[in-house]
Amino acid sequence: MKLPKIIIPILVLVLMVGGYFLQSMFFFPTNEIALGATGDSTVEFTVDGLKCRGTSGFFTGMFENVPGIESITTYAANHKAIFVYDSRLIDPHKIQVIFEREFKMQDGTFQPMFKAVERSDIIK
Repeated sequence: MKLPKIIIPILVLVLMVGGYFLQSMFFFPTNEIALGATGDSTVEFTVDGLKCRGTSGFFTGMFENVPGIESITTYAANHKAIFVYDSRLIDPHKIQVIFEREFKMQDGTFQPMFKAVERSDIIK
C-alpha cells in the first residue's frame, strides 16, 4: 500500500501542534533548593530574567541566608519561581524586593537582573 506524499507533512504538523499544547504537562524544575525553614504559605512569581540553569542558580542563591524561606523551585522554561515560606518571618513583597534589587554591571551602572511580571498567592 502506497501512502500519499501529503500524509507525512500533515502528521508532522499535527505532532508539532499537539506538542505545543501539551508542553505544560512536561515542565521539569530547573532548580530546587530546600533551606530548612518551616513554611505555611506559597507564592508563585513569573520572573523576567529567569532564563536558564545559570540564572536560576543565581536567583535561588540570593535567598540562601534569608530567614523564613523553606524552599524555592524555579522553572526557567516558563520563567516561574515558586516559594514556600513562613508568613511570620517574610511576605511576598519582601521576597520580590530581594530578587528585584539592583546589581552593579560591568559598565558601572546599577540595574536589576530580575523583574516580577506576575504574582499568584497559592492557598493551601
